[in-house]
Amino acid sequence: MFHILTDSLLEDHLNCNTKSYLRLRGQSGQATDYSTLCSRLDARHRSNASKWLAAQSAISARHFGGALLQECLTTGDEIILDAVGVANGMETHFDGLQRIPGDSSLGPHRYRPIRFWRHLQPNSVVHFLLAFDALILGQLQGVAPDDGILICGSELRRIRVRLRTHLNSLVTVLTRLRLQSTSNNEPPLVLNRHCEVCEFKQLCQSKALEKDNLSLLRGMTLKEMTRHNSKGIFSVKQLSYTFRSRRPAKRQKQQFHHNFALQALALRENKVHVHGTPILTLPPTRVYLDIEGLPDRGFHYLIGVLVVKGLSHQCHSFWADDENGQVAIFEQLATLLTGTVDWRLFHYGNYELKALRRMLSHVPQPCREMLATMLADSTNILPIIRSHVYFPTTSNSLKEVAAFLGFRWTSAEGSGLQSVVWREQWEDTRDEELKAKLLQYNRDDCFALHAVTDFVALTAARELERPSHLDDVVYTGDLQPVRRKHKFGKAEFCLRDFEFVNRCAYFDYQRDKVFVRSGKRPNSGRSRRALRRPRRAGVNKRVEVRCERCPACNSRRLSKTRALSRRTIDVKFFGGGVKKWVTKYSSWRYHCHRCGKTFNPPGYPQTKSPYSADLANWVVYQNVILGQNLLKIERSLREVFKLEVPRATVQRFKAVVARRYKSTKDEIIVELLRGPSLSIDETEARLSKEKAHVWVFAGIRGAYYELRDSRNGQFLAERLKEFDGVLVSDFFTAYDSLECPQQKCLIHLIRDMNEDIGANPYDVELMEVVQPFAAIMRPIVETVDRYGLTKKRLQKHKSAAMTFLEKVIGRQGSSEIAAKYQKRIEKYGNRLFTFLDYDQVPWHNNYAEHAIHAFARYRRFADGLFTRKSVGDYLTILSVFQTCEYRDLNVLDFLLSGKTSLGRGIE
Repeated sequence: MFHILTDSLLEDHLNCNTKSYLRLRGQSGQATDYSTLCSRLDARHRSNASKWLAAQSAISARHFGGALLQECLTTGDEIILDAVGVANGMETHFDGLQRIPGDSSLGPHRYRPIRFWRHLQPNSVVHFLLAFDALILGQLQGVAPDDGILICGSELRRIRVRLRTHLNSLVTVLTRLRLQSTSNNEPPLVLNRHCEVCEFKQLCQSKALEKDNLSLLRGMTLKEMTRHNSKGIFSVKQLSYTFRSRRPAKRQKQQFHHNFALQALALRENKVHVHGTPILTLPPTRVYLDIEGLPDRGFHYLIGVLVVKGLSHQCHSFWADDENGQVAIFEQLATLLTGTVDWRLFHYGNYELKALRRMLSHVPQPCREMLATMLADSTNILPIIRSHVYFPTTSNSLKEVAAFLGFRWTSAEGSGLQSVVWREQWEDTRDEELKAKLLQYNRDDCFALHAVTDFVALTAARELERPSHLDDVVYTGDLQPVRRKHKFGKAEFCLRDFEFVNRCAYFDYQRDKVFVRSGKRPNSGRSRRALRRPRRAGVNKRVEVRCERCPACNSRRLSKTRALSRRTIDVKFFGGGVKKWVTKYSSWRYHCHRCGKTFNPPGYPQTKSPYSADLANWVVYQNVILGQNLLKIERSLREVFKLEVPRATVQRFKAVVARRYKSTKDEIIVELLRGPSLSIDETEARLSKEKAHVWVFAGIRGAYYELRDSRNGQFLAERLKEFDGVLVSDFFTAYDSLECPQQKCLIHLIRDMNEDIGANPYDVELMEVVQPFAAIMRPIVETVDRYGLTKKRLQKHKSAAMTFLEKVIGRQGSSEIAAKYQKRIEKYGNRLFTFLDYDQVPWHNNYAEHAIHAFARYRRFADGLFTRKSVGDYLTILSVFQTCEYRDLNVLDFLLSGKTSLGRGIE
């Protein structure tokens, strides 16, 4: 059935999808008192604005009484009022049109729309309605207007609105509305703020209660509801079972945001739940403030104050008949509190604070100081309840919370919206009964706030004396926290294709299988020597060092001056293990009679340290390769080798080895930059007094570590200026500005997709993105598995990859998670499949990740204890040792060889 899209239908759709659906099916509900009042006030504002706008016209303004705009446009009037426009199945009621210069189908002039808005500030709804007017007007006059005019509030303030952005968004809204008009599928039920004034309130409320709809929890957005629905959570009861009590963070201040799962749990158990530690203390004198007003007019007409001191309760009401009396009631409020000592102001929500701030500039100076004091010494109870105290109510409104505590209003129909109706009716009739209702409602609000505040203060102090009708108050800190331990082992994948792809990405698999099939086999050194338990036997050796000639002048005229003796402590490596080796050197101090020099003979140990290089090599090997911390190594030396090596000396061994391999580390990065691809990654390292970041550059034949102050990637352009291969990285944005060809790690993308599928098993749109990606990745990896990373073999998959990108980028949907991947794939595009165009370029970042894991193992027991020098020494040694591993060289053999070059570079 064809439906004309009207401005009223569009307004209903913008406020609520369900309301526009019911309107399209011809249904109607019971209008509320507030909606009836709004209709009357809108008509009054429209009449006043029309008269004012006609008076503003210097030439001509004509009122057409709802006539079709096609007939009105031919008159060429400066202002056109009250006309109806119809075009392409759309219809709108124009409040007004203003003629402006510019070419159009009408001639050398065109029109722009004017819309009247009763409220002081425009919102997104009226912006869309103005854009809707402009869309229809553009089709009637042949050119769309660039802007429109809003006339807002009782002061008739003119606001000029640029329409380009709103017109682009309006197309999407109208598309959804047209689909809804032709479809019989009822949209998901979502309660929102508009429900309070909607004629279908009772119908939707009953449906929501029947289904236990998530939107019963006031404040839950559609975005959050969709996220829960994608996980299979559709009801408040289901949501209640997802709450988990967690241990507070140790090193940072804990923040408590509103937790809807805990709100649902409070409803299910019908118990008040206290989350965290609410802070609320009550002074001897408490002032409870409640202000009634008309927000559309910015008019505050009633101030209610309840002053509580001990058992004394004094209630005051200040009433203003019209806007002229508004300042006077705030002066009376300031006078009331002048002279009061040791007091604090309590209020519920921000409305009172906004009113006080607004009146600061209107009241006299003495009253202004008191209002400023009230603002400074005020406590908003609502944020405390929202963050910490969860009542078994669907919202945190004062009426629901106080009603749960047993408080009852004098008038059962009283509410914030109903008070607006009563006030407007009183201004028309001056009925004293209506005024009495407003005064009593305001007093009830003050006493309700008093009851809620006392209850929250008692829960904060854990001194609650509960009324008989309340169950126990539950403190979430007393609940058993959920312990989540990290589990090592094989990951479980939702899709078999992902499982296959992940299995083919392991480090050893890539090194030993894929690159062999690519025709590039890493140089293999000797096989690793199996470490056996060393024998405890020790050997002592005595060495006597003699000197026949002076090393300076080669003279034989030498004499011995004093005896020398030195013991060196070493470890000696044998085919079956390692053992302690102590050598005692004996010699003399010599004097040359020819040149007069005194010296120790060559061959006698020249260093002061009694520990040799091989002992330092063994300590570093245990620390870096075997993952033993230095305290355990010191204990091993003491208990296994019976060596008492000072702790400071053990720590210096790392610096000694690092100095030896400094040139080796520089050689590694030079060779890596010559390779066809380079993987990069980074991780955090906490030093003893600051934070730093470790960056790693890795390839098939080596790894290079670099310590930087931060995660800022600006240094990469300089570091990689000589690199002309393909950079393989994760999706960190610091790499986006680099100009070299890039390949993004597809394993990162696959893992993210797998996690989101597991968390959102019912998201069909997400599966429409993930399933095709898995389907094209499997044959690609099978080709790599069979032939290696060769461009010749991989090019056949390029067409399927490009087709996948085009389909994902061009799709439209409503799933938030699917849209996230769509933006991600659109942003990186061809960078996901760069490896198809090159030889020897991997499709994952595993070389860098493997190198990061090596540092992460050391970080487990040294994080926060690093100094900048110690971590720098460690990274130098780790660069060399990881490169040995990547080249399949025995690290211990390389250490003992004394070499500082790893040989031939990257081919």
